Amino acid sequence: MPIPATVDGYFALPDAKRILLLEITRNDGDGTKYYLSDDRYQTDFTDNPYMLTFSPVIGGSGLPALRRILADPFEGAGSTSFGGVTLNKKDVAFTTDGGLLDLGGGDFLKVNPAGDLLAWALSVTGFGTMTLRRGATVEAKIAAPRQFYGYDTAQLLMRGQIARIGGSSRGETTIEITDSSEVFRRAIVPVTDKPLCFGRCRNVSPFLTDALNLEYAVHDGEVQDILAVYDQGVALTEGVHWTKDAANGTFTLTSSPAGVVTADVEGEVYSGSWVRKTQTVAERLIARAGQSDITQQFGQISSGVIGLYLTESTELGALLTSLMRGASAYWLIDATGVFRAEYFPIPGSAGELLQEAEILSEVEYQDDDRIHSSIRYLYRRNWTQYQSLPAASQTQADFSQRDGLESSADDPSPDSELQYSDSERLDTYFDDQDAAATVAGRLLDIFKQVRVRARGELPYSSSRELGQPITLAAGGQIFRGIIVSLTDVFDGSYPAQQVEVVDDGDV
Repeated sequence: MPIPATVDGYFALPDAKRILLLEITRNDGDGTKYYLSDDRYQTDFTDNPYMLTFSPVIGGSGLPALRRILADPFEGAGSTSFGGVTLNKKDVAFTTDGGLLDLGGGDFLKVNPAGDLLAWALSVTGFGTMTLRRGATVEAKIAAPRQFYGYDTAQLLMRGQIARIGGSSRGETTIEITDSSEVFRRAIVPVTDKPLCFGRCRNVSPFLTDALNLEYAVHDGEVQDILAVYDQGVALTEGVHWTKDAANGTFTLTSSPAGVVTADVEGEVYSGSWVRKTQTVAERLIARAGQSDITQQFGQISSGVIGLYLTESTELGALLTSLMRGASAYWLIDATGVFRAEYFPIPGSAGELLQEAEILSEVEYQDDDRIHSSIRYLYRRNWTQYQSLPAASQTQADFSQRDGLESSADDPSPDSELQYSDSERLDTYFDDQDAAATVAGRLLDIFKQVRVRARGELPYSSSRELGQPITLAAGGQIFRGIIVSLTDVFDGSYPAQQVEVVDDGDV
């Protein structure tokens, strides 16, 4: 039988041989990298690394199941989880750039710390006992036999870190692998002596940074504008009662206030641009938390103006989850270590079609009975609540006592046979009602009809992703929906994917 031209075509064959490759990189400063496999595999002269024999020490059931979950649309975040790998031996092939002088052309001269010449080396490859530490980077790849396809065609399955190391008296070693989201989630967006303001924020409480001169800060740097200043809800006159310094994110009162000082602000300006959209605010939060090195992929997300105001240091994960939830979107760190964020998809597109003969298990399904004919939503948040002074305008006096403005997206033609429940409120960060109504309408499109959750096991495909449309045709029924849960199973038998699909209810 002829060998397919592409590795994807080869992997589509029922009897294709799939070799699990595991590459572990230490944080030792020498770039030490270990190469493990569950079967014989050696790179060629044309590969990088070249002429390297992977050590077939992966035992047990091979790679743990890689599970990715797209959470409920009201939750704002998905998740990725890995498990453990069993190793039969700790003596494996490795590469290192520590103590090697690159002579060019693939030749290296090895020197000891004293600088004495020790030996010529034709490659950086060695063989020795692994030193495993928590935090070491782990990459898992699936490869076809090297005689058919180059090492560069090996498909990346996941990128994570060692979380825990164990073993047994039989000489086995177990490593528990976690994704990189835990470090990312717990990274702190710091707030010190000045608050942080992004987009358009209403009625924020500034920090008093100079009590003698009555100087207040609304951000730790340049802002687009300071629109208004209030003394317990009473609007003060710019140029008479206060002056602003937008370049430094401050304003100064000309006399002591009678009550609570607040302001309406158009916040951070970064690289000459006003940061005001969900994506750009998320990017700035990631940067301020020191996580800019992560690869970021944003799909479609509302471009409406939002407002986010921070007065204390907060974990990055909590901020992103709240931000995405308010935009009817989600974020996660995928199996390859990439940050992804986009709208929660609406079921209905056909997508990939799998017939009953292609599905490895029976398809089970059940109704998801959460149905809403109306989605309540909050917009134009009020960042400081108080009882306004009598001189305040009626509009400001009313607004200052609320946590924002409210409305709802309603189904004009609810089904009389369905039993609807009240939705939880969608707390958006949008300043404009139209933008908030649009994302609430997306949730209404999802929840106004009966949905079906279908589960089945499919042949493994590297191209499937969370949120992707898919159609399962089995048992005389058609399930047309989106993938909300995806588990890759590599247990030594035919690689498979367990999927859970949310269907639009039309089965």
